Amino acid sequence: MLSHSSLCSLPLVEKMNVVGVQISIGPILKSLKSFTSRFPPSLIGHSIGNSLEVRIAHNTFALPDPFRLLEEDDVPKPPGHAKTADVFHFVSYVSVGGAVYELDGLEVGPVLLGNVDVGGGEGGGEGGGETWLGVARRRILDRIERARGGIQFNLIAVGVDRLENLKEFRANRNANASANASANAAGGGGGGDGVKSDSSSSSSRSTLDLDVLDALISDEEAIRERWKEENRRRRHDYLPLIVGVLETLAKKGKLRKMLENADEGQRAKGKGKEKE
Repeated sequence: MLSHSSLCSLPLVEKMNVVGVQISIGPILKSLKSFTSRFPPSLIGHSIGNSLEVRIAHNTFALPDPFRLLEEDDVPKPPGHAKTADVFHFVSYVSVGGAVYELDGLEVGPVLLGNVDVGGGEGGGEGGGETWLGVARRRILDRIERARGGIQFNLIAVGVDRLENLKEFRANRNANASANASANAAGGGGGGDGVKSDSSSSSSRSTLDLDVLDALISDEEAIRERWKEENRRRRHDYLPLIVGVLETLAKKGKLRKMLENADEGQRAKGKGKEKE
């Protein structure tokens, strides 16, 4: 059986086949990409579903489930009742060699949306034509229009790691600054005060540039520390704390009164909306 999760994950592997050369996808996804390179879409979906590493990463933000609560889908429904659980589907858009493709796991292969000027950015191509973002945007808007509010959309951009780019750029600038300093030292005494002044000015600019890069790198590292803290909070199981608080309130005889106050507040809000 091919699950919805597998079908929705097919664009992931298709996208790896397209952009794997430009974006580092890590050893696990590289191995999966290599293993499934000649598979049909259905087998790719099964392979993703059977990958322990991918499954663990995929479920890392799943809500803790120490005991299973009764949910809407658990309640018996009459025959023919439509299921109301949310279903997620992922579609990717990429530009390769001047062509824009839509990667949909429910399709047998990439869908060609159009051609664009190679080297065009967000504003326009080199020849003044439409950019790949324009083509993708038009297709996305068409999907949204056809859904007519029945489906919620969320856009996610996949790109290079800004922190790694900054570190690489800083290493190159540092190497260039060291090379210039060595060249100035080797040529010292051969020029007049003007040459020494120019060398000093260039060295000061290089130092300033490195300081700016260090500040940017520090900012990015701080952002990642905040991400780690947020992720720890998302993964933490707060249910024991909540149950403990409720038990304490119940023992002190305060829980029932708080529930009654909450119900009254909800009813008051409902009446206010009806008047509006």
